Amino acid sequence: MNRGIAEYDEKYTRYQADRGAFRRCIRRLYLRRTLRRIQGRTIDFGCGIGELLSLLPPGSVGYEVNEATVCYCRESGLNVRLYRPDEDHYELKDCREGQFETFVMMHVLEHLPEAPEILRTLARSCARLGIRRMILVIPGWKGFLHDPTHAVFVNRSFLETQGLTSMEGYRIVETSFFPIPREWGGRAFPHNEMSVVYDR
Repeated sequence: MNRGIAEYDEKYTRYQADRGAFRRCIRRLYLRRTLRRIQGRTIDFGCGIGELLSLLPPGSVGYEVNEATVCYCRESGLNVRLYRPDEDHYELKDCREGQFETFVMMHVLEHLPEAPEILRTLARSCARLGIRRMILVIPGWKGFLHDPTHAVFVNRSFLETQGLTSMEGYRIVETSFFPIPREWGGRAFPHNEMSVVYDR
């Protein structure tokens, strides 16, 4: 969320919002899969137009760097805060301890050149806040290549070599893939995702 913020403007918001009915239906299948792993009030970090946030438990909050997208979400009645990574430094300073139980980051980490350092900082911030679960959703290889704003390819091997399978008391309890339930699916299908669940 700190890379080329100017890229994430009103045009990008419209791109997300103007999906056809069929694409929205398919998108819901992906979102509901993530939703099944949510526990309690949640931080949706990089919430986009609020598709997941709108399904989360009451009291959840979204963070988003795109001002146009924040306005779009607020007009839809969603609790979304404008996020400034250069001010907050991924420390989640405006959250209170015990306020949230889950932290979810869908299709964000791959946009961040300093992904390992940022994920460690977020884990430290989540631990300070008493968050019990962190969820990452990341595109497979073909999906990574599909978007020129992607900066770092993240897979299970990357998490292992970067020492990110266990941090700040969190450890990976689940790694899964969808809709093809194998990692190779990400090389065959651009919309195959990897989900990683950390518990503390």
